[in-house]
Amino acid sequence: MSTNERRPATRKRSDVPRRPRSPTQRTRVIALSPAPQHAGMSNARSLRSRLTDELTTDLTVSVVSVVLAVTALLASSQVPQLRANGLYLAITVAVFVPYVYDQVWPVTYGGAAAAVWTVSAALVTVGLFVGLLQLARIAAPDGYAGAVAFLATVTIEYALAAAFMRARQHE
Repeated sequence: MSTNERRPATRKRSDVPRRPRSPTQRTRVIALSPAPQHAGMSNARSLRSRLTDELTTDLTVSVVSVVLAVTALLASSQVPQLRANGLYLAITVAVFVPYVYDQVWPVTYGGAAAAVWTVSAALVTVGLFVGLLQLARIAAPDGYAGAVAFLATVTIEYALAAAFMRARQHE
């Protein structure tokens, strides 16, 4: 652009008419806005850097658990008794194993040790899910056995990790 040419006039953001927001949109905006800071505190880190840190903190555990969840989903499609409940099993392995590691487990591992921990936790989770699914088929109606096994597996998995954390803190 040469110095003699003028840039076209642009409107300011405040000049652009806005349509009224619905209560849902207003809530969403409020939920995404940063928490108010106390006097003297500054939030020097950007949202992008905070999200990057959160997503890559336990990357080994996340990647291994997703690979194991896909493997469990494919394997469960070959077993007639698990075919209808393979998605519950995959979600349990892919979501709750990394959640327990990140939120509850008192020890942080790196590299190969984190992968071994993830494989071990996934094996325990699969065994627990399959066992609870067989028990739920006896006690629950046909359509609910998978959901009951899913909820019971997640609850027991979380409770065992929390008990291990408490025992480790009292050493």
